[in-house]
Amino acid sequence: LCTLLALWLLSGLFAPITTPVRVGLLLVIGLAAVARDLEWISVHLPQAARQIPREVLQDGPVRGAWQFGFALGTCVRTFMTGSAPYVVGAAIILLRPRPVEVAIAAAGVALGRTLPVIQAIGADRERMFTDMTMAQRHLTVVTAVLTLCCFVALAAAAAV
Repeated sequence: LCTLLALWLLSGLFAPITTPVRVGLLLVIGLAAVARDLEWISVHLPQAARQIPREVLQDGPVRGAWQFGFALGTCVRTFMTGSAPYVVGAAIILLRPRPVEVAIAAAGVALGRTLPVIQAIGADRERMFTDMTMAQRHLTVVTAVLTLCCFVALAAAAAV
């Protein structure tokens, strides 16, 4: 929510650009993201390509969990393997939705960032890693196709 609200505040800078141009930019970004996730193109995303340090968790169970959750949730201190959060950020900047819609988008990003952590609790880590590696490619393709469908719907709605 912090990250998307910050992006929402920056979205005012794009207000002078006409809506069709902003929607077109978002479609280009979305199509590039889908192509990247399908490995049709190679694009390096801006990210902190490192893991959250273990020291964060050594501050005690409550404080460590809060720090870890904040670092993971803000998406600025850890790996981002998929393009979807970047597309959500671009949509916030370019479309400037209402704050409640920003909160809903933030909940979706948070859920996507939280599921692997929840899955890892008490799991056989080696098997989980193998299963996730096998499933990741399929999930990436499904996510990319769904994202593309959403952008087609957005383009159709903007054309009306």
